[in-house]
Amino acid sequence: MPRVGCSIPCKIIFDESSSLDGYVADVSCDGLSFSPSSGEFPDGFENKKILKAQIDMADFSDIGHTIEFEAKLRWKRGLMMGLKIESMDMPNFKKWWFLVYTLFFPKKSSV
Repeated sequence: MPRVGCSIPCKIIFDESSSLDGYVADVSCDGLSFSPSSGEFPDGFENKKILKAQIDMADFSDIGHTIEFEAKLRWKRGLMMGLKIESMDMPNFKKWWFLVYTLFFPKKSSV
């Protein structure tokens, strides 16, 4: 069972004129899996060397509204694809690790 469960919005940008909206399905220390909200991937996206990812954190945390980084396509199976982070600046790196830590070690309920 994925930790995120497709609840965090994400956009994959292929180039200046092409992007794909969807959701983060799961995260790891060096990447994420993504599922498109349209239910399909555009033709030829697998040929892109570097993709840009934008994760919308507005509903998840108040640490910053967006995490942005460049990534490579690692795998694609059905309606999911895996991205490996290639480059990220320090402010986005800190937000990324907050996201990873929070998802792997959620707060325990006080019940």
